[in-house]
Amino acid sequence: MTENERLYQAYLLKEQALDIFDEKDEVTALQRLIRWFENVKEAKLAPFDTAVKTITAYLDGIVNYFKHRLTNAASEAFNTKINIIKRRAYGFHDLDYFKLKILQACGRLS
Repeated sequence: MTENERLYQAYLLKEQALDIFDEKDEVTALQRLIRWFENVKEAKLAPFDTAVKTITAYLDGIVNYFKHRLTNAASEAFNTKINIIKRRAYGFHDLDYFKLKILQACGRLS
């Protein structure tokens, strides 16, 4: 198989995986995910094998996404803001000031 064919196959697998998350029906989405796993196995592209292992490890959370259409994106964004504030405040030891900066960054204080 030429490199272009492998690259095209990888592109199609990526697009197929992304398309699954647009599915409205939970059962159909999970069926499509299982079919995607089969397609990855047939493709024999090692990086996608790693992706299948990761998805399988977090399958409960993925199923919950299809059930409730909720992600943890908001909490991840909040944690990222806090970590940025921590990096900027390196060397300061005032916890109250740190809390104040978090509230300010999250729009609780004007």
